[in-house]
Amino acid sequence: MKHRMQCKTHFLTSGFTLVEMSIVLVIIGLVIGGIITGKTLIRSANVKAIISDYQTYQSAINAFTLKFDALPGDMPNASDIWGAADGGDGLGADCYNVDSTGNTSTCNGNGNLVIGGLPFLHETFRAWQHLANAELIAGSFSGRSGPGGGNHAVENFNSPSSSLTNSGFSFKSISGVWGDANWFQNRYENMIVYGRYSTTEWETLGRILTGSETWLIDKKIDDGYPAKGKIWAFHWSLCTTASSNTDYSAEYNITTTENSCALLFFSL
Repeated sequence: MKHRMQCKTHFLTSGFTLVEMSIVLVIIGLVIGGIITGKTLIRSANVKAIISDYQTYQSAINAFTLKFDALPGDMPNASDIWGAADGGDGLGADCYNVDSTGNTSTCNGNGNLVIGGLPFLHETFRAWQHLANAELIAGSFSGRSGPGGGNHAVENFNSPSSSLTNSGFSFKSISGVWGDANWFQNRYENMIVYGRYSTTEWETLGRILTGSETWLIDKKIDDGYPAKGKIWAFHWSLCTTASSNTDYSAEYNITTTENSCALLFFSL
């Protein structure tokens, strides 16, 4: 009788342990599922914040233009208002490398209604400084390029960051028609560029978004196509279904889960 009771007790104990293990596995699964869902929700919220950031900068540019009758960065008399960073007329060589972080001294643009482009590359970074000087955007910006060269954007130093890690906005203009394995063939002037910061890419043109994320942004505020309307895709050979840089009927590649896109906003 004693032997039977020991076996029964052992059986019940073992059975209870298996139940406990099952519950633990279920809890672990729920925790893992919750973490994945949480990361997905955070990523989705950060992607949506990109739209809000862009709209903030677009409104700031519009307000600046109305107030000063000029585009930020391209403004030919900016040093008359905020002081000359080069210590002279606001057009000297120092305009390309003098750091104005923490003060409003700045440089003038050439007033040709284009932000940047040769030889006034400094306009692309002075534009953020002008907007901050006018108290139309938050932050303080140096107005100069980063150590990587004339096109080097540095997070919160000469251009504003965004919600996704290591990403932000920059201005860019290219003279004439341009196209290659990254660019659809087009004329690229007065763009706000959104993407990943990089020392190997111009401005913030590093890949930061999936095709589906880029499509959602484009569809929300434009037409949903990567080579039409006021929003175009960068890295077309990876981000879109295009067969060439003149395939303007292409769509976003929404099947890939890789970060393969940056965004070009034509809106100035």
